[in-house]
Amino acid sequence: MNDDYLPLSALDLPAAAAMVRRRYADLAQAHPTLVPIAPPADLPDRLDHLRRHGAGAVVGTGDHCRGFVGGYHFDHRGVSTVHVPDWAHGLDDASLTRYGLLYRAAAKVW
Repeated sequence: MNDDYLPLSALDLPAAAAMVRRRYADLAQAHPTLVPIAPPADLPDRLDHLRRHGAGAVVGTGDHCRGFVGGYHFDHRGVSTVHVPDWAHGLDDASLTRYGLLYRAAAKVW
């Protein structure tokens, strides 16, 4: 795969929010009793906070963003770890290969 994996930027936020909204809509259709953790209206603010205080990676950028993953680094019982919130990842095509590559790229900055 010849994709570029870059840090999450402010230009990526609208596309990232749209991916999460689509994923939530698909989940709601498949499982109507599930309630999303993050209301869709809150996504831009949550993603901007993640961009400023967390770390992650995107494939493509801006209007051409095709996937992203982000998380917050912290120590748990002396072990370095990352929490990836439910609303902090998305893909335009649900490719497991691309998800794996995104997590590998994000791990470099985590």
